[in-house]
Amino acid sequence: MGLIDIAAVKNTGRGAVPFVQFLEKFWNYDESEYIRDKLSHGYRFSRSYARECQNRLKAELKPFFGDKKLNCVTTDDLKRLSTQLSDRGLSTSTINQILLVACTPLKSKLDPPYLAANPYTQAGC
Repeated sequence: MGLIDIAAVKNTGRGAVPFVQFLEKFWNYDESEYIRDKLSHGYRFSRSYARECQNRLKAELKPFFGDKKLNCVTTDDLKRLSTQLSDRGLSTSTINQILLVACTPLKSKLDPPYLAANPYTQAGC
């Protein structure tokens, strides 16, 4: 009996949406359930902050993650991203802001079927 390719299995189901597409919707001020929830609980959340997150997503995360599916994102991916940004000479503050754009959606209230294991909980985001 041959081994099962876990990546092929994880590349199906509800979490098979591209990670970048998931992030784009998450940081869309008008469509985001997360932003709507924050606003309804009295948090201040500006359109300019959401736009800044979208810009970081397009400039840094989209090229890095490409077509990778949400349920295939791993702790190692987040660590590699951090290392790659550091190697480019970006400041610690900038790196942390970019990582927040990727990690905040992962630590938000995701339905369990989206992720078998949440990389946020192991990546130290």
